[in-house]
Amino acid sequence: MKKQVGLCILLLLVLTLAPGEQQAAGGPLIFAGRLTDTAGRAVPGAEVRLADPAGRIQRQAISDIDGRYRIPAVADPGKQPSPYRLTIEHARFLPVRVDDALAGAKVTPTRISYANSERGIDPGTPARVASQNFQLAPAEGVPFHPTLGAVDLNMAEYFYREANLLLSAEVLTADKRQEAVDILKVYAQVGGNIRHIARALELVAQFEPRP
Repeated sequence: MKKQVGLCILLLLVLTLAPGEQQAAGGPLIFAGRLTDTAGRAVPGAEVRLADPAGRIQRQAISDIDGRYRIPAVADPGKQPSPYRLTIEHARFLPVRVDDALAGAKVTPTRISYANSERGIDPGTPARVASQNFQLAPAEGVPFHPTLGAVDLNMAEYFYREANLLLSAEVLTADKRQEAVDILKVYAQVGGNIRHIARALELVAQFEPRP
């Protein structure tokens, strides 16, 4: 009798938990973590991208003033190796590339919260978070940006002022807004004023168009 009761309880637990676990494994997947340098200091402004096997960017994020990144949810493959490739780029550090974005990550169940609600996903939806921290190795020489080339501190401060002027214009076109956002992203990587870096990240979050 006791054995039958135990089997019934086990079956009930499986029926109760399995759907939720299956929904989380096949639902949204969020990538998050923290970036630091070799001395353990936060690395703000790094561009973290998630791409598919063909190299197409699926989602991207910028590390905040504390070095934390959070990539908006993608479809959870529910298996490894995952089809997602993770890259991290910063003008002051060597790039990082992880061919399987889930490799080495700690994956835990969660639910989409109101504070972090993803576009098109209802708050409360079961999801999984793949957490992984990275330590970035410094690049030698003057910070180099793929578009602007070598950038020194004086040039970075000039860029910062220009971006703020663009955003304060009475008429802000989509092209000018994007130009300002791109400049602020560069400043977040190469700027020398921590307050300006924090403000640049705030403005990028405010003005960058959502996909």
